[in-house]
Amino acid sequence: MLLQTLAVAIDLHASIQNQAMNVKRTFGIVLTILGLVALIYFATLFIKASGTERQIRSLIVYGLLGAIFFFTGIGLIRNTRDDSRPPIE
Repeated sequence: MLLQTLAVAIDLHASIQNQAMNVKRTFGIVLTILGLVALIYFATLFIKASGTERQIRSLIVYGLLGAIFFFTGIGLIRNTRDDSRPPIE
């Protein structure tokens, strides 16, 4: 009886850990998409910019946030271990 309970607890822990990995990967995808959107918006603002102080400030903010979101999302996707995928040989 104790061994069965222990086996169920181990399976539950593995299931919860696998779900956490999927949440991290999903969050990485969302961050990457938000970063891409911000970088595209930065590019359109950069093309249309006339050089006022407010436009330069918004260019810097959108560019930095887009880069941070994009590279953080890519890092989460690459560094999150997924047990359901076959190993790369």
